[in-house]
Amino acid sequence: MDINEVVSKMGYVNDLINSGRFDSAYENVKEILGNINNINTINSNKIIILSNLAGNLIDIGSFSNEKSIAEEGLVMFINNKDDMLAIMSKSSYYYNLANGMGAVLEFNPHSDADISTFIKLNEVKNNYWKSFKFSREDGGTRPELMVNLANTLKRQYRISEAMDYYEQAIFMDDSIPQAWVNRSEALELLNELSTTFSYKMIKEVIRGYECAIKTGKCIPSWTATYLRKIKYNEDILSELCVDTAEDINTDERLTREEHDALSHYQRFCIDNKLMLSDHSLYCNCYASSKDNITIATTEKGVFGDFIVPMEMVLNRLKAEYSLARKMLFEYKIGSEFFDEDSEACYSELYNGEVLYENVEKLRIAFRSCFGVLDKIAVALCKLFDLKPDRGHIYFHNFWQVHDEKRKSKINKINNKGLLGLFSIAMDLNDKNGELAFFRDWRNDLEHKLLVIHEKDMLVDLYNSYGFFDEVKFIEKEEFEQHLLQLMKIVKSAVILFVYTIRIEGKRNIPDDVLTITNTIERKIL
Repeated sequence: MDINEVVSKMGYVNDLINSGRFDSAYENVKEILGNINNINTINSNKIIILSNLAGNLIDIGSFSNEKSIAEEGLVMFINNKDDMLAIMSKSSYYYNLANGMGAVLEFNPHSDADISTFIKLNEVKNNYWKSFKFSREDGGTRPELMVNLANTLKRQYRISEAMDYYEQAIFMDDSIPQAWVNRSEALELLNELSTTFSYKMIKEVIRGYECAIKTGKCIPSWTATYLRKIKYNEDILSELCVDTAEDINTDERLTREEHDALSHYQRFCIDNKLMLSDHSLYCNCYASSKDNITIATTEKGVFGDFIVPMEMVLNRLKAEYSLARKMLFEYKIGSEFFDEDSEACYSELYNGEVLYENVEKLRIAFRSCFGVLDKIAVALCKLFDLKPDRGHIYFHNFWQVHDEKRKSKINKINNKGLLGLFSIAMDLNDKNGELAFFRDWRNDLEHKLLVIHEKDMLVDLYNSYGFFDEVKFIEKEEFEQHLLQLMKIVKSAVILFVYTIRIEGKRNIPDDVLTITNTIERKIL
């Protein structure tokens, strides 16, 4: 076969997929694969063709819900790993691998889930994390990767993080329909998890489906589905006597005006997705400017003798998280240089370590984040009787799901918020979590020597580090970037903790009792 003919045929396959003609696309892919050894070109070009066709099979299988077709593509990526890594970036390889793994995994986030399914989902997410890491090293992350990473986070009920990545992707390229659609689906799942909604949330759901259609890149059958969902949500607003025809431009203008009137610190928190608020997940208005998430909701309320103790825990989580967040802000607006008026004096060792007071706020904030997570673990162990037989309680490893009895116990709890927290714990796990380096950094900060230094300025004139066996070196910009990521993960954990308790508090409510509803106010001293 002539290489030009193959390239033309592959373009035709892409057109078939984009038009929703999956059967024809599959037949053409199989035809090219059957003749791949006869293509008149060098071997590296054949590998490129093979990788593209494998990606086509994954897309066809995913879009048509034919898992066996997606599995064909996945097997091709697995069996040809070395050859493919020789001609493509690590980021691209792990992105495609994750796409394939996700496409063959049967899971509906609206149905019941279990630990085993979440472990499989975590394997998918780990490969997206790998792709994300390598893409950063290569100089930039594609919006499609952010969308698919967000999709996996959404499937694990980590709505806060998923919404952040969807919006980053949309900011980079607002013509990707999957970003808009999945953002709307995430908000629908948020409504289910949080057991509460706002008019703004429903309007944002509608807006997402409308924007997806406007891209002109939707398969016709998808467009019909989105139109039905738009009508369904418009009917909800109509029943609530809310004007569905309100000018979206007016709403956005008023939101911007409210946002601009906030303090510098409030804008920093909202813009960086660091507020502990349901509303802040999808809106930047004044209502998003407070850490006003609470276990009780305005809808029906919650019941149980554990509600008030868990609200006490939530107050503690808010207090520690907000201080860590304030330290990050103060670092951002503070001086990046040594304060000559400071009482602190340091020996000049010409070893590149950044020692001024401001950067210490980053170190303290980082350690505090793990304190928040471990307190969540303590509360969960008490509520669900999950305290390990021995050892201290740590968020990342108290689950011990290798014990089948313990795994069964967690499954019987059947709480989506709890499973979302388990997903975060797997990311931070020492053994197989792609974000386990966060725990390594925390332990180094607490117990070893972790040196933060300016970019490309690490020197050690007097060999002050050589005396020690292990010293961790991290560039200041990298540490700051990862602290922001960690704070978003911790925010996600706090919100999932709230949803976990809400779900428990809405179970088996007697008909003849008063429930606790949302009446949160500032504490008066």
